[in-house]
Amino acid sequence: MSRKIILLCALISSLCLIGCASNATPQSTATPSLPIPTATPPNHDPTWDRIQSSKIWRIGTSGNYAPFAFYNEQNELDGFDVQLGKALAEQMGVTAEFTDFAFEGLGGAMLNHQIDSAIAAISVTPERQQEFDFSNVYFSSEDGVLGRKDSNIRINSLDDFARYRVGVQSGTVYETYLKQSLVATGQMLESNVFVYSDLNAATNDVILNRIDIVWMDLKPAQDFAAQRDLQVVDSGLYPQFFAIAMPRYSPVLLQNINTALNALQSNGTLARLAREYLHSEITPPVPLPTLQPTPTLVPNVPTPTLAPNIPTPLPPPPCVDGMAFVQDLSFDDNNMKNPPALQPGQPFTKSWRVRNSGTCPWTPGYLLMFVRGNNPLAQMGGQPVPVVGQVNPGQTYDFSVNLVAPAPPGIYQGFWQMRNASGMLFGQTIWVGIQVPAPPTPPPPPTQTPSPSIQFNANPTTVNQGEPVNFNWNVQNVREVYFFHDGQNWQNHGVPGVGSTVEFPAQSMNYYLRVVQTNNEVQTRQIFITVIPAPNAPEIREFYTQPAQILEGQCVAIYWDVRGQVNKITISKNNQVLWDGAPLSGKLDDCPKPAGQYNYTITATGPGGSNSRSQTVTVMAPPPQEPIIKNFSAVPEWMYVGECTMVQWTTNPKAKNITLKRHGPDGEVILKQDALPMDGKQDCIARFGDYTYILEATPPNGGAPESAKAVVHVEPIQPSPR
Repeated sequence: MSRKIILLCALISSLCLIGCASNATPQSTATPSLPIPTATPPNHDPTWDRIQSSKIWRIGTSGNYAPFAFYNEQNELDGFDVQLGKALAEQMGVTAEFTDFAFEGLGGAMLNHQIDSAIAAISVTPERQQEFDFSNVYFSSEDGVLGRKDSNIRINSLDDFARYRVGVQSGTVYETYLKQSLVATGQMLESNVFVYSDLNAATNDVILNRIDIVWMDLKPAQDFAAQRDLQVVDSGLYPQFFAIAMPRYSPVLLQNINTALNALQSNGTLARLAREYLHSEITPPVPLPTLQPTPTLVPNVPTPTLAPNIPTPLPPPPCVDGMAFVQDLSFDDNNMKNPPALQPGQPFTKSWRVRNSGTCPWTPGYLLMFVRGNNPLAQMGGQPVPVVGQVNPGQTYDFSVNLVAPAPPGIYQGFWQMRNASGMLFGQTIWVGIQVPAPPTPPPPPTQTPSPSIQFNANPTTVNQGEPVNFNWNVQNVREVYFFHDGQNWQNHGVPGVGSTVEFPAQSMNYYLRVVQTNNEVQTRQIFITVIPAPNAPEIREFYTQPAQILEGQCVAIYWDVRGQVNKITISKNNQVLWDGAPLSGKLDDCPKPAGQYNYTITATGPGGSNSRSQTVTVMAPPPQEPIIKNFSAVPEWMYVGECTMVQWTTNPKAKNITLKRHGPDGEVILKQDALPMDGKQDCIARFGDYTYILEATPPNGGAPESAKAVVHVEPIQPSPR
């Protein structure tokens, strides 16, 4: 069966072509829509005129979503959209020049004349047709929802997905829609989105009732329903049409792109690219279902008919954000062909010069921030840098970021983008690239620390990626002990003085044993573990537990996110399998007991090898509960009729509904209600018999009241002696 991997570009506002990167954080603040340009004079297409004069077709994309646009192993832009643009340019007799932008800023980049077109898996919507011209559709799809036959689930609108545990395939429109339109808006819990690399595993989990439904293309949904005891509960909820965007009133460019698309379809290039990058068959380019009226100035090209339901264009905004890269001021990486070499842990300052290419001034609410990297350590400790003062349109500005080179050897490329005061990303993507050379020979880590009172060992100290390392320690006569590795906060990783654990280091790093002695002196032992990476093993982007420390009887949530070529994912606890064949991303709740330490491990296996990570959870015995009623007494406990006893009590200061009752020959009597936590009551008895005093109090957090009793025996009046 064919699998059409497609991308949803949800509309946040008509200005923004909203990106759908699998690891991008969706922005929730709308930006004003672009102004509608004045109609161009007859026989004039300024965008095409510029392309023809320079022979360069400037194309904007967003390089954070594979397989449409991404950075390959040579740190160059690649993907279906990139290769499509290059093939179209060759067909039109020009050269394609791609620039990476924040997806949200592609519309502004066209308006600010930084690019001529945008090819970034852009979904065509009526709102966008007010602002841009679009080519013929080059990719489309229809969806289906698969569920159990006994589930009675019906999806009448896209918002209905928020109520269910939904499985999706990684990198599809369905994953993007759930995360950006439902999770990011608070309508759906992130833990209810389960991402799979293999739809067979997703349908298995529907049968096992681990998830409720799977959202996929209609054809595979129908095939799965026919093969298994499942049903297509709904379909056709969200058809998508992808096209190339360009400025309004670009009739010559539009015609040339459509002609080139048809040529690529005829010579098989379009089908070849779809099979190579999307693993999909592709339909021929087709005209848009509804087109905005665009003045057509090319001979023999008919003018499109005005659609009757075209919405009125929105009024122009006061300004549009834009940012263009000017030059590297320090640590120039020569477009990642020769990144500068830094030593492990070496601090450095990266500086760029950029230009305000938009029409909005940059104020202190604007900032430059890290958005992604080629490695989890590519942020290199960099923090957002705000604009100081005001940068007017056309002015340049220098940004500087303080960074620290990672410890493991390798090439690191961290990508940074501008964000405006409303939280919207915009402008050209810039980066910092460095390389950390490998040491001539790894320093031999100590197998045992020199101190006789602190023993810390690791075996082995050099492993292939995904292999385990056994740690053990023995520390005597100290106050506190912590075991942690690079990047972890030691305060959250307290351990017993004698213990052991199994770790699966994702990369070369240091492990530490931090010991606080009885005199508060701190000693730290360090062991460096060298990890030989598996070049094609699956990438475990996230694996963590919340919380890392719980009380006995409580539960922990396990979260993970795996990418790459994956055959199987296994989640285990202390080497006991919890989920064999888990999805690429998801959540699992587990309630470990009794008290102790539990090691949770994820193992991802693929054609290129395996990768593993682990997290340790500490389960503590619950502390003894403080009694609600601390003491209760009646003195004296024996007396004659007419005498008095003193009833006294002390309760928890936060106890509620404190009531004193008396049961005796005269029935039940309420002596005091809503009493104080520390109080007393004198009670004088007029009839002989046994009297039971009862104190009741409710715990601070509610629940059943507690009670305490005291008994007083009352004798008749003693007769007078004769």
